[in-house]
Amino acid sequence: MSETTTYDAVPYESFPFAQSHPARMSGMAKLFGLPATNLATARVLELGCSFGGNLLPMAVQCPGAQFTGVDLSQVQIDYANKIKSELGVTNITFRQANILDLAKETAQYDYIITHGVYSWIPPEVQSAMLDLYGKQLAPNGVGYISYNVYPGWKMREVVREMMLFHVGHLKDHTTKLAQARAILQYAGKLHANNQAAFGRLMAEEANLLMRCSDSYIYHEHLEANNRPCYFHEFVGATAKHGLSYLGESSLSDMLPDRHGADLANTARQISDGNIIACEQYVDLLTNRAFRQTLLIRADRAASVQRALSPASFRDLHVSVQLKPATVEPQLQTTKTPQPVAHAVYSDVHGRQINANQPHAKVMIDTLVAASPYSIPFTQAVQAVAAYAQSAGLQLDAATYVSSELAVLLGQGVATLFGEAQSRPAADAARIAPYARWHAARGNVVTNALHGLVQLTPEQAQAVKSGTPASAAQQAELMTLGLMV
Repeated sequence: MSETTTYDAVPYESFPFAQSHPARMSGMAKLFGLPATNLATARVLELGCSFGGNLLPMAVQCPGAQFTGVDLSQVQIDYANKIKSELGVTNITFRQANILDLAKETAQYDYIITHGVYSWIPPEVQSAMLDLYGKQLAPNGVGYISYNVYPGWKMREVVREMMLFHVGHLKDHTTKLAQARAILQYAGKLHANNQAAFGRLMAEEANLLMRCSDSYIYHEHLEANNRPCYFHEFVGATAKHGLSYLGESSLSDMLPDRHGADLANTARQISDGNIIACEQYVDLLTNRAFRQTLLIRADRAASVQRALSPASFRDLHVSVQLKPATVEPQLQTTKTPQPVAHAVYSDVHGRQINANQPHAKVMIDTLVAASPYSIPFTQAVQAVAAYAQSAGLQLDAATYVSSELAVLLGQGVATLFGEAQSRPAADAARIAPYARWHAARGNVVTNALHGLVQLTPEQAQAVKSGTPASAAQQAELMTLGLMV
């Protein structure tokens, strides 16, 4: 008999988490010199799968792989199975189960994913989860766990405790949520013009939460368990279960340089080459609140190669989230005036990236032409090498591209994949099957790159019908990653 949970009463909205996709997990493993299982035949387990919003698009994308989704909530599992039936997917199994019971099993998985669970379960269940990872990750397996961390969660705990105190006597879930929002609204209004540190933080956090969904507020802040920890404590806990730290799901999240050269140099100096200490110092100095960590079996730790070189990227695929900016190219000069090729690109947040050399422009243009899909690292190298040869430049293209790519990754505008996420040929492209199913239920859909895309009514109609109205609309949907 299944247990009744708060997730039965208030089901959690289920979305894709692009950072948890095995193709990205394998990309990080390969970057650091480790082999990783090809997703085409992989075995993938997700703990806390909700109703399958993260796992189902993967199963549709990779019919040869085997997927298992587990959740404590029978309501969510029943809904996941309903969607599975509607989609006609046969390579995925959804199960209602407790992590304490799962940890006693012996099945092996190439990728294990747990998003939004670890911090919200009691210590004995946390330990059972890590034991499961330690015993059930395959020899070349990679695991993903997201969790709340200190010091960033110190302030959020104050807000959580305020809400819990206010609604602690209430039993009805709807009333709890309404009253939690009421106290948040009051706190935001009370501190709206408060310039003191506490007041600014309280107003910012309250106003941020007011824009969140009911399910997020309930399960993030009103659950009995929410146990943030320091990063070094998490890594210490994983070591007790035969696990080792590989990195974060995105390279940008583990490069201290993103916070400026001064902080990066200081963190590296005082950590004396210890990556765990360095990461912890950065968390403390930047008030980090959340991590998405990749784990491997401890017996693989000695094979991790953290010094990046052109060889690190050789077998990887890269995509960028950039487009040419709507500004005129500028001419830069030195003391001896020389024309310098200059192009400007913008990312999804409006930040600008400059290409101040012609070969930099060639590299970025090659990536942008395929965006949001990926190209092999070697393709970018070949494009730069061809330009260098034609321009008579003495340039080691592989070294140059790997160096510039590390910068783009650090800025969070490039993504690494362990295998191709290729742009389809226009004459053979079709609308991604899961996106088509998704569009029939709303205007926010999951694209082929496992991200969420907001559609216009015209785009939604085309995706639902399965046929772009024109070549121009097909190109438009291609730029959204909706074609395969």
